[in-house]
Amino acid sequence: MQIGNPTPISPNVIIVILDDVGQYDVDRVYTPTIDEIANAGRNFRRGYAMPVCAPSRATLMYGIYDESLGPVCTDVATEETPNINAFSLPKIFELNGYNTAFFGKWHMGTNDVSMPWEMTPQLQGFDNVFAMVPGNVGAPCEGFEGDYYNWLAVENGVSYIETRYQTLVLRDKFIDWWSQIRGPKFAIVSFQAAHAPFQEPPSELLPYLPTGGPGNRTNYEELIITIDFTLSQMLSVVDVKETYIIIIGDNGTPPNATTLEQNRDRVKTTPYEGGIRVPFSITGPGITAGITNSLASIVDILPTLADVMGVSGGPMDGSSLVPILKNPNVSVHEHIFASNEGDRAVIQSRYKLIRLQNIEFFFDLTIDPREEHPINPLLIDAEIVASLRKAMNVYIARGL
Repeated sequence: MQIGNPTPISPNVIIVILDDVGQYDVDRVYTPTIDEIANAGRNFRRGYAMPVCAPSRATLMYGIYDESLGPVCTDVATEETPNINAFSLPKIFELNGYNTAFFGKWHMGTNDVSMPWEMTPQLQGFDNVFAMVPGNVGAPCEGFEGDYYNWLAVENGVSYIETRYQTLVLRDKFIDWWSQIRGPKFAIVSFQAAHAPFQEPPSELLPYLPTGGPGNRTNYEELIITIDFTLSQMLSVVDVKETYIIIIGDNGTPPNATTLEQNRDRVKTTPYEGGIRVPFSITGPGITAGITNSLASIVDILPTLADVMGVSGGPMDGSSLVPILKNPNVSVHEHIFASNEGDRAVIQSRYKLIRLQNIEFFFDLTIDPREEHPINPLLIDAEIVASLRKAMNVYIARGL
């Protein structure tokens, strides 16, 4: 489906994932590259993800709300391990003759065909894999536990110890691949930053200063700056006017890197706005610039790209955002869902239902965007309360 006229027949596509970066953080930290991209296309000011990393990546990859894809760094599959034949993002582009590549943090489990875990991205449909981190640089993997300067990397099925700063390796591998490959290209650039460990980055990646804050906050913001500056370098080899660029965070601020004005009990791992509201923008040919307050989620990226590429797949929870890319004032969702280990949220345009285990809280986001004042459901239209509860119960019945 064409978004605008003219739209390239085989446009290049890049998805950029920001790790542990919420909308609050991008609004607070100087990020000129991320801002420029958002302002050039459709800026979803009510974009959502899941409350933690792996579920967001599962939801992105398959267009279905999910909480886990099983363990990484193992050749042994579990019941959570996805079927390699499942409809997924790279398969959309495989069907259209694209060259595909994955860069950076994987965190999407192993494979179900007893192949080495290092081969999982290729088995899911990616032609090439560079600077891949299985889970997190600081997480144990095959007895090795590293950091940004000493980490277990995977390149096209082979794991090795890398001693260059992870973000620099990711940058260079992307620039090399993008510059060399001819024909239509699809890439996922999955930054490890700004996830812990909160180490001081190389000075060459810090052209501007963080806003700063207590504890880990200053180093955390420095990691966000490395994303922004590195992204500007990577996009120097991209024809951005002829490329669809999607930027999204995988969850909100980590609780060990909050500012004084944030409630660390309502950020990453939780279904409060601080845990699930993330930067989300789509820019590219045919998309006019503008902000939208229509609901959108990480679950929508796969069906949106399938729509653009003219590919149909299996059942999905997400919806194509193409109507909003054409007109920022339309909506494609009655609600958005997010969950993590029994804590759940159903978000509508105005009202939100949070269920922490079995305790309900209703919020009116138009007057209480920080979710500080739960309201009695008897004060809300009964049909709205019923629709929120009905949606919640549907997802609970699915085991989410």
